Amino acid sequence: MSAPQSDRPTQRLGILTGIERLLDRHYGNLPAFLIPLQLFLGAGWLRAAISNGSQSDWWSGGYLENFLIDQTSTIPWYRAFLDFAVEPL
Repeated sequence: MSAPQSDRPTQRLGILTGIERLLDRHYGNLPAFLIPLQLFLGAGWLRAAISNGSQSDWWSGGYLENFLIDQTSTIPWYRAFLDFAVEPL
C-alpha cells in the first residue's frame, strides 16, 4: 500500500521559490520586451561598477577629476558651466 496523497499541491521550499516570487512581483506587469532591456542595462551597470571599483584612482577622486578636465576641452560650454554654476557651490 502506498501513502495517501493529499489534494493540496506540494509546497516547494527553498531559495528558488523566493526568487520566483521576487521576479513575479517585479516583472509581472511589464511588457515582455522590457525584461531583456532591463537585464542588459543592469549587466552594463554591474560591469562598470566592478571595473571602476577595482581602480584605486576611482576611490581617491582622481578618475572623476581627470574625466571632468577632459570634458572641458571637448564641450565648449562646459567650462563656463563649471565656472559659474558648479564652483560657487
